Amino acid sequence: MKTENNDTTAQSEELEKLVDRIRRHQDALGLSDKLFVDRYRTYLGSEKTWRNRLCEADYKDMAVGKRLALLRTMVGVIDGGSRLEEVFEDMPIYQGFDRRLRLLKGTTNDRRCMVMLAETGCGKSVCGKTAYQANPREVAYMQCWPTYKGRTLRILNGMAAALGVADSGVASEVLARVIESLKSQPITFIIDEAHECGVEIFKIVKLLIDQTPSRFVLLGFPTLWNGLVRKSSDVWAEARQLYGRTKKPIYDDYAKGTTVEDVACLLRHCLGFNGHSTDVAQEILPTVIKNGNLRHVCDVIDTCETMAQEDGIEVDGKLVIKLSQTYAMKGLSV
Repeated sequence: MKTENNDTTAQSEELEKLVDRIRRHQDALGLSDKLFVDRYRTYLGSEKTWRNRLCEADYKDMAVGKRLALLRTMVGVIDGGSRLEEVFEDMPIYQGFDRRLRLLKGTTNDRRCMVMLAETGCGKSVCGKTAYQANPREVAYMQCWPTYKGRTLRILNGMAAALGVADSGVASEVLARVIESLKSQPITFIIDEAHECGVEIFKIVKLLIDQTPSRFVLLGFPTLWNGLVRKSSDVWAEARQLYGRTKKPIYDDYAKGTTVEDVACLLRHCLGFNGHSTDVAQEILPTVIKNGNLRHVCDVIDTCETMAQEDGIEVDGKLVIKLSQTYAMKGLSV
């Protein structure tokens, strides 16, 4: 009981610190509650939740754990971080990723590359970021930008930044520093949005596997990845060299979208749907896949939680199905 009270106190204290940071951001922007909440509604919910509950430290009957995750994410966005979403250990996509990652970490031969292909909104980035956050000493994480394509120096500078080593204007110098870092301290290097780099990422990762004992995880969109490796015979030759150093099979279970089990898992954890979470998930799955996968589900869940807290509406499967259809028709999910 004492531990439980300590946990509650710690959560309340963290909430107050996050709210203070967000309130200072609002003051700096000079926005009214309405305009501020409109901008950050995903994290704050409603004006009433922001001003009367969070700013007044009134956490009674509030899903504190969920709210903490949202406000941590918001502060990350404010301070220039990336949007980190919540992940549940029993979510199938994460279990599949974690299982393969553990196998990769135990690999000592040259099969030290893991490839995960999934449609947008399925959770591949969340898996990568979660693995990094869980063990930042042994895992590095880099998110590739569209400006990396065909630009070897930019890719290498991104790697250098992720490893905490100096970059420069000369590709060969940066490459040497990256190799030395990955040799002296072998890690698992997660490269998100790998398809943005073009064929250069195949060349670089293949070289780093040959030159260092480190391991690599490439995360990407299946359509863009497949288009890349089929672009020309030269590209395929580069891809095939890396493929020979990749653990098989490629993790592409989510290449066509999310699954009933993943949707049901979210409904179960966030809305308390136990016995009928799978039934509701099956009902909305076609809509979910066409409208952003789990991002669509999270939008629906956020609305359900706001309606429950502010209007006292009972959240059930019918409401979830109705909101899912409404959001799809209005194009509210991306």
